[in-house]
Amino acid sequence: MIRGLKKNILVSIIGYSGFTGVLRVIIGVVSQKVIAVFLGASGLAILGSFRNLIEALTSLSSVGSRNGIISKTASESDKDAIRVFVNSTASLFICASFFLGLILLWNEKWILESLQLGLNQTKIIPLIAVIIPFMALNVLMEATLSGLKAYKPVANVQLLTAFITTTFMVVLIYFFGLYGALMTLVCRPLFSFLFYVVYFQKSYSLISYLKGYKLDFSKVKDLLPYISMTLISAGFVQIIEIWLRDLISTQLDLDAAGFWTAMNNISTHYFTFITFAFTLYVLPRFSEAPLSFKLTSESKSILKTLLSFVTPAMFVLYIFRTSIVQLLY
Repeated sequence: MIRGLKKNILVSIIGYSGFTGVLRVIIGVVSQKVIAVFLGASGLAILGSFRNLIEALTSLSSVGSRNGIISKTASESDKDAIRVFVNSTASLFICASFFLGLILLWNEKWILESLQLGLNQTKIIPLIAVIIPFMALNVLMEATLSGLKAYKPVANVQLLTAFITTTFMVVLIYFFGLYGALMTLVCRPLFSFLFYVVYFQKSYSLISYLKGYKLDFSKVKDLLPYISMTLISAGFVQIIEIWLRDLISTQLDLDAAGFWTAMNNISTHYFTFITFAFTLYVLPRFSEAPLSFKLTSESKSILKTLLSFVTPAMFVLYIFRTSIVQLLY
């Protein structure tokens, strides 16, 4: 049985993502504690809305195609075809990022007001506009590696990004307050991009992806079903959260919006490693669809494996829920 578990790729992914996920949660606890102590509930609310903006821009700049890239990369065995696909997708993302940057600059004042930021934070919006392409390229590189089942590099980059971001956030919050926290969140995609570039250069030779740069937008049309399913919903989820936070602060106060954000932050950690498992195993596995593939038996196997990890974790979280909230806030 132990040998079987060792050979089970899903168990390996859950185990490794669970280990790195726990480290990321610990890093997140430090970050949340620093924000709560130095910026208070109102700071949590403002940073929550700002994170929503960053995540919405990430989804829109990558046109909601993350799962489509994973599926296409996993099902394609020809390296040259993958290279052309990556080149074409990168070009699409850069065009989308440029368009989003213009929209952002055009609506700068309205965005600052919606995020409850002062007009003295005007430098933030142009900086975000510059960073948008890196958000999109991060999605491309992460999804490509996920399709290739390179789960350890993806987990390592996410963990390293979380550590570097938290370190910068602690330092910048101490010296610059809220502005320092905002600057850290803006620079986070840049940190992640640099780490992915280093890994690609070391393991996959980044030059080979750029050499003989070739576009074939017919390759991108395979992403259309995924784009139509996720683009609007992915962006609207973040917009709705910003709207809810604004509604709470209007009906009650900004601190109440901060308390809501705090609870929401805890809940986002619940299924981190499950999402990781689906991204790195389930979607690539279903995309490959080998001759021996059987949907029912494969689904049962995945559910049994996941539930054996998830169920005890949920019980532990429920039992210690009060202690967790007190520890964080």
